[in-house]
Amino acid sequence: MSDPKTIRCLTCRSEFSDDEVHGHNACPSCGSPGVPMSIAGDITVRINVHELRILTMWATGYASHLRNGGDDARAALRSVIRELGKQCPPGTLLTLNEEIAQLQEHFPDVEVHRPEPSGGEG
Repeated sequence: MSDPKTIRCLTCRSEFSDDEVHGHNACPSCGSPGVPMSIAGDITVRINVHELRILTMWATGYASHLRNGGDDARAALRSVIRELGKQCPPGTLLTLNEEIAQLQEHFPDVEVHRPEPSGGEG
């Protein structure tokens, strides 16, 4: 019998046993250096979709301004938002980017200009 999975990568959502991550300083699956989460910390939260949209839009806006380490943080945030989306009713849009993409599908002739994130990379 295999060891129970105790750790989940925040970026790729792969799950590992303690033995599988022993000696690793990054996710064995995707290489993310981020701190993994304990599966024992999984909970169920009751929240309205409107509240969830507010949180994801604010988090996405904040993440767009991150500098050093921002790429890893944005990848982790995208992973969290994808996971939240899986738990929402079909068709739920959690980010402004999803809303803009949907508008572009319905109105392909409308040109959308997105501002460059401030703060840059590096």
